[in-house]
Amino acid sequence: VASGPEGTSRAVRAARVAILKEVVRRVSDPALQYANKEVTVSDLTRVLSRLKTDPLLSANGEHSLTTPYHIGSYETSAAVGIAESTAQRLRRSKVVAVLRGGHSSRIVQRGLELANMPNCEALEVAVDTPGGLEAVRELSSVLGESYLLGAATVMDLEQTQAAVEAGARFVTSPVNPPGFVQHCHRLGVLGIPGVMTPTELHTAMVQGAAAVKIFPASSVRPAGLRDIRALGPFKKITIMASGGIGPGEVAIWQDSGADVVAIGSQLVGKDVKLEIPTSQSKGPLLPEEEAWLRRDKGQAEALFRSLR
Repeated sequence: VASGPEGTSRAVRAARVAILKEVVRRVSDPALQYANKEVTVSDLTRVLSRLKTDPLLSANGEHSLTTPYHIGSYETSAAVGIAESTAQRLRRSKVVAVLRGGHSSRIVQRGLELANMPNCEALEVAVDTPGGLEAVRELSSVLGESYLLGAATVMDLEQTQAAVEAGARFVTSPVNPPGFVQHCHRLGVLGIPGVMTPTELHTAMVQGAAAVKIFPASSVRPAGLRDIRALGPFKKITIMASGGIGPGEVAIWQDSGADVVAIGSQLVGKDVKLEIPTSQSKGPLLPEEEAWLRRDKGQAEALFRSLR
């Protein structure tokens, strides 16, 4: 370590990283059970990841989050544990409501409305549209760490980083960007890459994915998923089916091997896509807003009731 104040500062920061690695290892021990374990491990892993971006540490041999580096056994254990735990929670939720909108106020309002429905345990916000990241940030602040909030349609590591910093607990992509799964491990969240074929699924598993997204599911079809599930290596990994699925098709996808089904506007309402803020006036409702109140909301509530 260099001498002088800068060298001392580097040494202190390096010591903090080493200590936090050990803390994460201990609190992640599978034999250790305590309240809010998942949240505790996730928060500590995020702090550890941020410490590694310290410029002084980078100058002393550490690398930033956007640069590949060796993940030690402690970090790997914690990261994989968090990913597996989140994947288990997704399997229990069975259905993820996907919010893709034109204005953040509509996404947030509908997200809170859905989250208050019994058995709606997971939401996902597409971040490739205006207001997406802002909506993740606001929903995260209101729903808190305990709610399973994700970010969808992430296409690269920069978007992944931004989504996690906004509060996403899991991140999905329609593709498998280079380094995506490993980067999510470093950030302490579950990364779900998109796949369509057995080869793509196997590649994701080799990279350490605890879950994958079959996308677009409408192209694979339930029969195709059933055939994929029949192959030995693919029987245990968590599979999310997404793309072109309606609320009335959840059961057939589950019977074909989907652990969780992601559904967009057919579940959350087409009014979410309107590019104007939610109206606060007492004027007439737009047709899409009327459809939500008269029909779609009741269908969403019925679906979530049927999950338990």
